Amino acid sequence: MLLVFVLDTGANARSLQMTERLVRSAPINCRVVPLQRDFAAAMNREILSGYTEPFFVTLLAGESVDESFLSQADAWMRRADDTVAGLLLNPESGWNGDEKRDPPRGPVVWRTEAVRSGNGPGFATLDRLPFERYVLLELQYRLTPAWRWSEIAADCWSVRRGSNPGWMRTREEWEALAPLLAAKPSSQTAGCRPLFSVVICTYNDAPYLKWAIRSVFVQQCPDWELIIVDDGSHDETALILEAEAADPRVTVLRNETNRGKGFSLNRALAHAKGAWLVELDADDWLAPDCLSVFAAHIRSESESESELRTGAYFAGHYEWQQLSGGHQPVYRNIRQPARFTPETLLEYAEPLAPRCFSLSALRELGGWLVSDPFGGSLYEDIQMLLRMAQFYAVKRSDGTLYHRRLRPDSVTSVNRTSYSSWKKWFLQTVCRSGNE
Repeated sequence: MLLVFVLDTGANARSLQMTERLVRSAPINCRVVPLQRDFAAAMNREILSGYTEPFFVTLLAGESVDESFLSQADAWMRRADDTVAGLLLNPESGWNGDEKRDPPRGPVVWRTEAVRSGNGPGFATLDRLPFERYVLLELQYRLTPAWRWSEIAADCWSVRRGSNPGWMRTREEWEALAPLLAAKPSSQTAGCRPLFSVVICTYNDAPYLKWAIRSVFVQQCPDWELIIVDDGSHDETALILEAEAADPRVTVLRNETNRGKGFSLNRALAHAKGAWLVELDADDWLAPDCLSVFAAHIRSESESESELRTGAYFAGHYEWQQLSGGHQPVYRNIRQPARFTPETLLEYAEPLAPRCFSLSALRELGGWLVSDPFGGSLYEDIQMLLRMAQFYAVKRSDGTLYHRRLRPDSVTSVNRTSYSSWKKWFLQTVCRSGNE
């Protein structure tokens, strides 16, 4: 019996029921499975074991199909050769240039064998892809190196248009995510000293960790190592990192108890082999060109004659709002910081991300201080940038190179009122002591 999944990626319940009803009216024998969330997990349960049909279908709630659609889809796939993973359908009317259209929706018909193939078979679950409405497209991109796709104009199926509410800013979201979805893992020559040591410090961030790690593996610049410090997590973090540690480019360190961000960064600094250290929070992710843009600045810097050595770079970032109870972040805006001054940073505490530090400069400064009232667990980013700026240049890079997730339960959000006491400590202790 042919499986037909109907995914509700933002359409209302009426649209879901309409599409489901249209499919059920088809003469071909099929089982319709409506899905309202956790699409990948549900489809994988059906497809990866026990399913015997050579093909299956994925529709989005709100799409229209006539009674001939399933019969035509079945005929198309049976005519396709064994290298075709599925069908991309375009309605005859077309929709190029439609400003209200949704992003590309991915294949409609899938070959079961193709979905089961590869090192990571099946659709990407929420821990690997926190944006469910791109679950079809992500697998299409992932299968493309080994499989082909057939594109067919079809008047028996019509795409939905502008189905998402305006507050979702769908076009901006797509433009921000498309480079990462399409990016492929990079390869690195074994034995080479990396230019970058990317550091993730994580504490009970298992639901977000795989997406952050993926953003490192698909960097356009392959000249990196990844150091992950598990700061005493008691969720599923250890299981995730056990699998990641098999890659020779990944080093996993663990604190037996929660010691805080500053302490964890210092542990990573002691093990780092690169020339530059890039911070990545476990619930954030890098743009695919992040390291390549920093690498270009570093090469340019080495060729110039600058009086003040560069100690750090920063750039613009995307902001994503994690709503309470929501299972995926919502695009918010782009944050492009102005020219850096220590006085402005200390006054307004505006987050600067990403941050790329010279390892030699970090070591000359003795790493991150953990003697503040919060043990280095808060405002360690501001602390290091302010200390760095007293001896080195801190430079802004063009571009939007980082994705920052705003969570209501984050350490920064929960301790929002603590900055004034931290600032007082910094001015009275660090600046006045003359240690810097």
